[in-house]
Amino acid sequence: MKKKIWSHKEKQILLIIAIGILISTIALHHQKTHEKTEIINIAKEHLQKYVHNAFPNVNFFSIVRKVEIVDGECEANHYWERWDQPPIQSSKHQCWIVKFYYPGAAEDSYLAVYVDKKTKEVIGGTQTR
Repeated sequence: MKKKIWSHKEKQILLIIAIGILISTIALHHQKTHEKTEIINIAKEHLQKYVHNAFPNVNFFSIVRKVEIVDGECEANHYWERWDQPPIQSSKHQCWIVKFYYPGAAEDSYLAVYVDKKTKEVIGGTQTR
């Protein structure tokens, strides 16, 4: 069996393809990281209002140990309907479940916020687990 010897032009083409794949991978990772940060900020803003209203003198985020985002399917919780807006339909939504873990009564205590994937709006959550 004869071993293939790559020409200079073939090597250049392979290098260009490899660089293109690397750039695409980096761009996709950057996009996902940016989106993840955006979703965390949306959930954090919502949770900050909730915690401040319930416990005005508590800086909840100073005790958060970790934040996790999980893909899920959620139902809109009518408790979270916003004033002066039509009610959120209770059908199933594709959402991100953003979990803020803190030292609590349970080993893995967390507050969860559900963010709709299409609209990037909070559709429910803030449940203690």
